[in-house]
Amino acid sequence: MNRFDRITSMLIHLQSKKVVTSQELADRYDISLRTVYRDIRSLEEAGIPIIGEAGRGYSLVDGYKLPPVMFTREEAMAFVASSKLLRNVGDEELKNSYESALFKIKAILKGPDKTIVENLEKNVKVIENRFTPPNKSIPLEKLLTAIAHKFVVNFEYFANSSQEITLRTVEPIGVFQTGNNWRLIAFCQLRNDYRDFRLDRITNIELSSKPFTKNHPPFDDFVNKEAKDFELIKVVFTTCKHSYRYFGDQKYYYGFVKEIDLGERVELHFLTSNIWSISRWAMSFMDAIEIVEPEEMIGKMRYIAEKFLENTSNYQPPAERMAYLESVKN
Repeated sequence: MNRFDRITSMLIHLQSKKVVTSQELADRYDISLRTVYRDIRSLEEAGIPIIGEAGRGYSLVDGYKLPPVMFTREEAMAFVASSKLLRNVGDEELKNSYESALFKIKAILKGPDKTIVENLEKNVKVIENRFTPPNKSIPLEKLLTAIAHKFVVNFEYFANSSQEITLRTVEPIGVFQTGNNWRLIAFCQLRNDYRDFRLDRITNIELSSKPFTKNHPPFDDFVNKEAKDFELIKVVFTTCKHSYRYFGDQKYYYGFVKEIDLGERVELHFLTSNIWSISRWAMSFMDAIEIVEPEEMIGKMRYIAEKFLENTSNYQPPAERMAYLESVKN
């Protein structure tokens, strides 16, 4: 990005927030703090009314507005791609709001850019995986509204551990996505403590106008704690390339990190929080894999195999089945 584009973008950034710190600008544009100070000075010399507050950051004088925003072709294309991905969220209200915003963006594009964006829309699709559960409706937009305005919300929640539905009144702090699930961190008045809720288990949500009853720690503190609470275990095993093609997308559900081509075999690396889960999945390929680490996984797979043999010790297959097994063996 050249200096002119950076300074123009910096001005839009300043208008997007009440206060912007020097470090925030330095991080976004990958420049030094000295360069930030120089660019801010250039904006001031151009007549932009910027207020610098020691220890806080920069802000624009109240009432100052930029001319109508113009989007570049690349920015509009990014919005189109995002709108396709948003179809997998499962919140109709949020999708409708995004589509409305996209129409406004397309309305201010130049003629040739509109044609390019329209062509792109026709040629970008998101097809649901028929082997995964369909996306459930989640109340993301209502929760985002409550988080932004610091409003209390009421909803019914299905707890998987107890298999019960309870009525919850919460103060929502933030949402995050992990794996295929959106989750909510909120202060639960029923439990008088902070809780983590899966959005697809929330139903009958009601947005109130009641303000929060207390000040909450920063959302990042909860997210960092959530990440630390999941003690991840490294799993490595190899498989032949013939069998590897059957792994498909399933490997991503078990913490797949990377693969290494070893010639005739492939080495797969995983980070998982549940060694039992990945062990049971790996059992479906037990004739084609070799465990590298951890040794604990070999023990668990042996246990599963032994229990299976124990549970089927009295099974007597039909004669034709026995003949088939012998033919396969030979």
